[in-house]
Amino acid sequence: MRTVTVRWESAEPIHAAAKRLNNSTLPESDLAKFYVIHVSNLQVPGANESAIASEMARTKDRLKSQSKLTRKNKAPIACAKVTGTLIGGPGLMFFFPKEQDSEIKAGDNEVQFEAELTTLDVKAKFPLKNMTFGGRLAL
Repeated sequence: MRTVTVRWESAEPIHAAAKRLNNSTLPESDLAKFYVIHVSNLQVPGANESAIASEMARTKDRLKSQSKLTRKNKAPIACAKVTGTLIGGPGLMFFFPKEQDSEIKAGDNEVQFEAELTTLDVKAKFPLKNMTFGGRLAL
């Protein structure tokens, strides 16, 4: 079993730390419009760079269509776009729209990220009680 890292990249504390380190990869306009999940530590044994680049070009649309944020008793939030590199780079960024009908609230209790990668299904649960900053939900 492979271990990947899944991080809520648009969370206010994560973004604030990245800005302090001059390492922010998310434009402010994206932070206002999207919940962003970052998946890293992806590995494909024996794959070469050209095969990875070719696979990524074919895979982004499939990744987008098969990735979602789910909350209990609410419609899933579909992925709007995927950026990054599958292997050998900083990882993948999944963008989910922040819209009125898909707003995540503290009362949702938990959000689950799900993505079907080529050789791996990724699932990560985010308990919202652990995702507060300054006394409020900071996604």
